[in-house]
Amino acid sequence: MAMSNLRAKSAPDNLYPNAKHPEEVHPDDCPEVYASFCKGTCLEPVYRDGCCLVFSKAEAPEPGDYVGIWLHPDALEPDGLPRRVKRLVSMWPGIAFPYKASPASEVMPLVMLEQLNPLRIFQIPASHILAMHKVVGEAESRGNGMARYRPAKREAI
Repeated sequence: MAMSNLRAKSAPDNLYPNAKHPEEVHPDDCPEVYASFCKGTCLEPVYRDGCCLVFSKAEAPEPGDYVGIWLHPDALEPDGLPRRVKRLVSMWPGIAFPYKASPASEVMPLVMLEQLNPLRIFQIPASHILAMHKVVGEAESRGNGMARYRPAKREAI
């Protein structure tokens, strides 16, 4: 099996923010729990375009959880966005991100993710994922500068 051609660089401009994504934050710069707006319809009807999702860096995602992933800049398609929210289908136990493959290994673990609209399951090499954070809920504006928290939806695999 061929190894990924993802280049490992130590230059800070290889990650986020970078020239192509100057407004993007690096996942290490996010607090333990943070919120971000959902963009697109790929998770409808569970999460709608424009909803505000709450993420946890500390809670370990399990199959069936919705997760936010940061793709490594070298793994993005030309007009691709660095962050995505998908449903985790499966991944090898104990993988930490960013994943660093052993030079002696010929095996590249894959992470299986799902989108709902249109229904699609796809695989991403673990080395292409910079970070994965569990969706723990949704925040709804109360219109007064405050938000109400609703726990995440979870479906069995």
